[in-house]
Amino acid sequence: MNFTPQQIETITRSVLRELASRGVSVPVPATTLKSSPKASALVAATGGETVGVNEKVISEEILVTVNAAGKSINIPAGAIITPSGHDYIRRNGITVTSVLSTNTAGQPTADGAIILIGASFTATAAANTAKWAIVAAGCERDAARKVRKQISKPVVCCGGEPSVTACLLNRDSQLRVAVVNQNTDVGRLARLMNPQVICLDTAGWSSAQLLKVLKAMTLGKAAPTSWKELT
Repeated sequence: MNFTPQQIETITRSVLRELASRGVSVPVPATTLKSSPKASALVAATGGETVGVNEKVISEEILVTVNAAGKSINIPAGAIITPSGHDYIRRNGITVTSVLSTNTAGQPTADGAIILIGASFTATAAANTAKWAIVAAGCERDAARKVRKQISKPVVCCGGEPSVTACLLNRDSQLRVAVVNQNTDVGRLARLMNPQVICLDTAGWSSAQLLKVLKAMTLGKAAPTSWKELT
């Protein structure tokens, strides 16, 4: 079943209300932030063009309240960005910074990186099993920027519109980026193309399927000898 962004937003708000009715702590709505004396505890400026947002659910209202347009935002581990929040991030060129997964030593893992747009339990579970880092991204352009910082290791972009992220990255002639779905023979793709980056929509994937994608990626950056690069 597919939901519109408006329906997802409504469901998110309903869940938050239900949690609140059961005594579970939930983020204060943005309308309250504007007048609440505790706003400074929920939104912490981290200096310059970066704003720290201490919310677990980040909507457009929250981003407007903290004046995030054109800036970088630092979000908590595991924070969820609502559809309206993602739209606002895309429209206003916001960069999201947050590493969601670390190894037992407390340092980001180095075996590979998942660039995650939005939230995905299956992607998080697969990354933790494979000992890959998870880096949050606000939109496809933000994901493309963060891929370039991780390109020394295999990268999988999850979420958003995979074809948009791949298109942005494939403008660089030094990158090989492929879009896959559940029917793609990723092992064969890796042999023929050895992509440095794979982009996919996490909807419908299981953690086991995503693990196969991660395992199919290699650390090598060179194209296979049979791969015909455009000149």
